[in-house]
Amino acid sequence: LGQSWEMRDERRNPRREEDQDKALLVPPGQVDEEDDCYDYESWLEQSGVSRYSWTVVLVCGVGNAVDAVELMSLSYILPEMKGEFPQWLEVSLSSAVFIGMLLGGLVGGTLCDQVGRRPVLLAAMMMNAIFTVIFGMVDRADILVALRFLTGFGVGSGIPVTFTLAAEVVPAGFRGAALSVVATFWMVGSIVVATMAWLLIPSYGWHIFAICCAIPAALCAILVFFLVHESPRYLLTQGRLREAEEVIQKINEAAGKGGRPARLKALISSEESTESFRLQFAKLIQPPLRSRFLLLSAVWMGICFGWYGLVLWIPTLLKRYGTELCWDNSDAKVCLYQSSLLVASASIPGNILTILCVDFLGRNRLLAGSMIISSLLAMLASRLPSGNEVGIVFCVFNGVSVIGWNVLDVLSTEMFPTVLRGSAMGVLTGLGRISAACAQMVFSVSTGAGAMLLSAILLFIAACSSCLLPDLSNTSLDDAPAS
Repeated sequence: LGQSWEMRDERRNPRREEDQDKALLVPPGQVDEEDDCYDYESWLEQSGVSRYSWTVVLVCGVGNAVDAVELMSLSYILPEMKGEFPQWLEVSLSSAVFIGMLLGGLVGGTLCDQVGRRPVLLAAMMMNAIFTVIFGMVDRADILVALRFLTGFGVGSGIPVTFTLAAEVVPAGFRGAALSVVATFWMVGSIVVATMAWLLIPSYGWHIFAICCAIPAALCAILVFFLVHESPRYLLTQGRLREAEEVIQKINEAAGKGGRPARLKALISSEESTESFRLQFAKLIQPPLRSRFLLLSAVWMGICFGWYGLVLWIPTLLKRYGTELCWDNSDAKVCLYQSSLLVASASIPGNILTILCVDFLGRNRLLAGSMIISSLLAMLASRLPSGNEVGIVFCVFNGVSVIGWNVLDVLSTEMFPTVLRGSAMGVLTGLGRISAACAQMVFSVSTGAGAMLLSAILLFIAACSSCLLPDLSNTSLDDAPAS
């Protein structure tokens, strides 16, 4: 009966086959009557959460995990270097990574708006992998510092791209959850690197461990090269319609949808799409984007100062009480690895909650609630009488604050138009890293209680700032250039 109905329908609609080809991109009602073109957002909505969408989200997640590996691996390597290298090397390596990530974020964010998402992510991951391997093979202090700058530059360049690319290949209703999945991989990276340190350093030393830390970046580069296409949304903002149609055709064919793709509608003219960093930054601090950029800057700086400050101060407070966040404190090194695993595992519930609720409850509510609770926990930690209680509060703080981190990544990605999205993420992450560095300096020279009060105040300011931002849940990304 079904076949008979289709045959009768075919006789009534001689152009049905052609219409089916067009439906590969959008539903029938979404055709632009003026020029018979289909828009990219309609194709996304019709395709839904496809296998390719999940592929890009997971690959970008691996790229975000590289950031965790880069930061956390150094905390395991530095204790092994004591007595083997000059004392100045410890500070120099940490500073080199920070400066590299800061500059890499600015350069990578700008380039991904100028030359494309895919090539920048591929180059960033390859750069981190190559120089991480060389880092594990070198014994000269000055070369180690230079290499650590380059590895930091590589991973810093890739972070703005991971969230930008993932946001542009999923439908609006799934965007918050997809970006939360990408953000969750930071926890995965911290667990992986702590496990690698536990298994490798005691038996094989820090050189082998450092070389193995290149595996996530190398894996991400391979996956990008073979599985990820350029963002069709980015191509359309460049006026590269033919390439965008080819990418969509490949995605459709991989999903088992053959046929001829319909013509897509360009999002902006190509001559407006590529500008210098100075002009791109100028648009961020001018209306209509100025208020969003300034509010997000306040949120980034508040959460980075509060979180990194607490992470620096809590271990000092635990040592004062003689308490360790591990189940076997007979070996200081083993205790370090176990502490890292425990703290990372404490954020699992927060990551799951974000993925499930960010598109349902809204970005602003989750972010503001997370920051307010984190602020109260920061105040509480400074007044607790025992180390065990401080340790519990620290784990809860990580579980709550990770919600704010994840939602902040989502908000920052979708607040800006496509032609400025990467640049905005690069600048915001750069401001966050500067704030984190300030937190480390403040906590190193001040009393714990006073610094904790400052952290709590900044976290509360971040919560208030987030309430003033528009909630873009389940809305299409903005493609229009800022005027």
